[in-house]
Amino acid sequence: MPDELSWFRDHVECALEPALGAETWWIAYSGGRDSTVLLSVCLDILNQYRQASAKSQSHVPELKAIHVNHGLQPDAARWAAHCKRVCQELAVPFHAVNAEVKTDGKGIEAAARTARYQAFTDVLTPGDWLFQGHHGQDQAETLLFRLVRGEGIAGLAGIPKQRRLGEGKLLRPLLEIEPRVLEHYADSQGLSWIEDPSNADLTLDRNFLRHRILPIILERWPQAVNRLQQASVWQKEAVELSGALAEVDLQAESKSPTGLPFKHFFTLSPVRQKNLLHYWLRRQRVPLSEGHLLSTLAALQQRDASSPIRLPLGKNRWLESRNGYLQIQDDIAAKPNSPLVWEGQLTVETPLGVLMLDRAVSDSILLRLPTDGETVRIDYRKGGERFRPLGRRGSCTLKKWLQENRIPSRQRDKLPLIFYGGQLAAVADLVLDEKFIVKGGEGILIRLRRQD
Repeated sequence: MPDELSWFRDHVECALEPALGAETWWIAYSGGRDSTVLLSVCLDILNQYRQASAKSQSHVPELKAIHVNHGLQPDAARWAAHCKRVCQELAVPFHAVNAEVKTDGKGIEAAARTARYQAFTDVLTPGDWLFQGHHGQDQAETLLFRLVRGEGIAGLAGIPKQRRLGEGKLLRPLLEIEPRVLEHYADSQGLSWIEDPSNADLTLDRNFLRHRILPIILERWPQAVNRLQQASVWQKEAVELSGALAEVDLQAESKSPTGLPFKHFFTLSPVRQKNLLHYWLRRQRVPLSEGHLLSTLAALQQRDASSPIRLPLGKNRWLESRNGYLQIQDDIAAKPNSPLVWEGQLTVETPLGVLMLDRAVSDSILLRLPTDGETVRIDYRKGGERFRPLGRRGSCTLKKWLQENRIPSRQRDKLPLIFYGGQLAAVADLVLDEKFIVKGGEGILIRLRRQD
């Protein structure tokens, strides 16, 4: 069916248009059929662009492949070798990562996914795009999986076609394509790929849905995959609309960049209260389960109007009423300093001495000024912090940077960390994150006046 193959290539080329200005296209290359097809068709499209650019001298992205070895299968090393060999034959630069999968109480699938996306995040630099080979049936399976798990409308929006990922962007060009089209393309191109035996393991929830549940549904309703895909689009629209409504409600009578005006909150209908509370908590990086959200909302609705509000939001974190606003507060023992408003100068007492942040003009590198509404927070190491130290290639954990730079262990938990929003921007006066610098001009000079 040459017409179908031509349509498929045109569809992928159209899907790739947002990424044409990228420096690098990364293919998340597992070695399976879907990622092999994605690698092949992207290479074909780029080769055509290169031929055209030889005349027009226009920019063409560089294509690279990244393979993440989770170390969970006996043949994992052989798969990595296969991927490397294929990329060498295609003259595509190949990058392999051995990921450490830590379950930390999560299932093995979720833990592997976390490790995989961390590897992707680490390799992306500004202007890069990562492409993944998820297809239409993957979307249908995801929607069914999240539906039986009882997820909300955000989860039922399914797999997003495009989103930010670290310093780059993620795109799934095959998300509307049926698996049979990918199989047809692979056969027509004579592609070889790896069959992962874990895909047949019915103890894994997704495999059970794929091999046992979805075939029965398709036998009865052959168009179910397409209809589930359409349902995910409607759910995505519902998420956008609920967010837009919450933003309207949040901005009403609000003069605080982080607070929720509770007088206005209590004038809303219960469903809008829930929508606004859910939206605002997510913006404050305090996601709650549905049960916790409902119990918090019920406690707010049953409050004594004359009494202050103080409700638990998890370990060492509270929802409190202050000056007409609902605010997120942390216990002093867990977080010595609450979010601070930048007004040209900050002086903060820390265990190592006085930390001073002063507006300055310099020809050297400074911490950039915060944007309007961007909170500045001074905090201390909790574990798991990541950033991209100035002068280092790629991001790393704060723990690794402290070890590499021989910071005495007795000081590591006492070093004041400067966060912009939820992102680590500076480690005391020692190092800045590359995303938060200004080279020459006006910025913030950081000084830590250490105790004797």
